[in-house]
Formats: sequence, structure tokens, C-alpha cells
Amino acid sequence: MSNLTNRFKDADFMQKQEDILLVGLGGIGRGTATELALIEHNLTIYETDLVEAHNCRPQGYFVDQIGMTKFNAFQQTLNRFFDKGSACPIEHINEMYGKDSQAFPIMVSCVDNMEARKHMFNNWKAQEDRQLFVDGRMLAEYFEVFCVVKDLEDQYEEYLFDDSEVLPQPCTYQQTPFVPKIIHGTICQSICNFLTGKPIHFKQTYNGTIQYWCNN
Repeated sequence: MSNLTNRFKDADFMQKQEDILLVGLGGIGRGTATELALIEHNLTIYETDLVEAHNCRPQGYFVDQIGMTKFNAFQQTLNRFFDKGSACPIEHINEMYGKDSQAFPIMVSCVDNMEARKHMFNNWKAQEDRQLFVDGRMLAEYFEVFCVVKDLEDQYEEYLFDDSEVLPQPCTYQQTPFVPKIIHGTICQSICNFLTGKPIHFKQTYNGTIQYWCNN
């Protein structure tokens, strides 16, 4: 445990670090990956995109990172939190996630399309030792977080559909700079609760425009 996380040494969520596969470093993924890394989980991240100007405010990248790979920009920012050499291992796979990609017992979907989400879930479901599949979905001021464990697979599959069924959103109002921070914490807390034997919800819904939370 590094000096910078030693102050959390008595927290139950710091007693069990896991290998977690996460896909996507966009609005959901960059912040979620940061929070998981800061409590020293070992991450394997699939991401192929470069940072563009429109990613900076809503996704948390900086203007001097435009043109960098999202992974390198993420790691550059993350390293500022740690003493030299103390960050947990993070593996980058510069590939689109597909049906033949690897799977971990704990997986976090931060993708923006249903095809990749389906591949992730099917690969997770095929594992005998599967533990937790977390799926984050977000619009500008609305999000859903699904936490799937064994025996809830059929229930989750009711929420899988084709990308053609997704309604288009205005390109200038697809994401705010503040709602992502709420989903980052929601996903991270759900994983912490799962690992420490605390309750988790199958589906958590947030609608910021009416300040509405619903847990199922």
C-alpha cells in the first residue's frame, strides 16, 4: 500500500484488491478507472481512441492531452496522485473489445454501444468463476448502473437490445461535466460493497433533472 493510500488502511475496501477488466475510457470509464486505481485495484483496460477537443470538459481530459491516446492521457493524470513507482499495475490493450477478447471474473462496461456491451457480458457469462459484471449507461443528466451476479443473467439480458434502437441525442448535449462524477462513485461503491459483502443493487437509476434515485 502506498503512502498516499495508507490513510485509508483501516477501510474494509482497502483489504481486498482485485484484478478488474474495464472497457472504455470515455465519460464513464476515465473517472471510474481513476477511482478504482486510487484504491489500488489492478486494471486491464481496453481502449483505442485518441483525446479530442470535445472530450476535455465532459470526460475529464486536459487540453494539453489532445492528440494523445486516451490511455496515455489517463495514466499521465493518474500518476500525479502517486509516489514514483507506487501505482498499481495497469495493462493497456489497444484493441476494440470483441467476442474473442479476454474476460475476468470482475468486469466493468463503460462502452457507448450495445455490440461491445453484449460481447463483454457474453464473455463474462461464459466463465465458471464469474463474480460481478457492472454496466454503466449514461445520457447528459441521466444514468443507469447494472450490477450482475450469478443467477441474475436472465434478468440483465432483458436490458440488452440492438444499437439501432437507441434514440439519437443532440451532439452538444450528450454529457455534462458533473453527472459523470456521480456515476463514477456509484460504480466504484458498488464494487467495494460487493467485495466486502455489503448489499448491492441490480439496477440503480439516476435522473438529475428531477433529483430522482431508484434502486432495484
